[in-house]
Amino acid sequence: MGLAELISRLEREAEARVVRMRAEADAQIEAIRSAAALDVQRERESILASRATARRAQLELELAQARQRARHDELTAEHALVDRVLGRVRELLDGVDADPGYLAELAARLEDILRFAPAEVVVRCRPSLARAVRDVVGRHSSASCEEVDGMPVGISLVARDGSMEVDDTLPTRLTRYEALLAATIAGKRRS
Repeated sequence: MGLAELISRLEREAEARVVRMRAEADAQIEAIRSAAALDVQRERESILASRATARRAQLELELAQARQRARHDELTAEHALVDRVLGRVRELLDGVDADPGYLAELAARLEDILRFAPAEVVVRCRPSLARAVRDVVGRHSSASCEEVDGMPVGISLVARDGSMEVDDTLPTRLTRYEALLAATIAGKRRS
């Protein structure tokens, strides 16, 4: 083998080595580009997922706030309705002391209370109810009637020894039913 052949062979081997090195470099460059593109895609997906999670949380918060405002408005409307109903009932209370149905119920309630009274009692009532109250009180030796000007419709009883006090006036009874009325209205609105 001559010098020319040796140089030619060395040039071919060098060129083959350069081609291989270029191919390896190109493969490495392509691998780096693919890895970088994959990293960029993962980062983009991570950012988008983070933004979506934050947006979902924001929307859930806004939805919860909207529900809370709606429930507040609903409760406000229910309370306003209860207040209107109770206001109208209170307006009608003053005229009820002349109603025969109320007077019969009053007598029955007073009989029940006096049946269980532990001692001598004073039954207080407004003057317009005194006759009906005296009719019942007259059947019980341990009870007396006291008229009180300005007293609401109904009766109140006080044991002379202080052991018992019963407020059975209509405004007090109505107050007892206020929560029940509110619950009833709320239940009907939801069904």
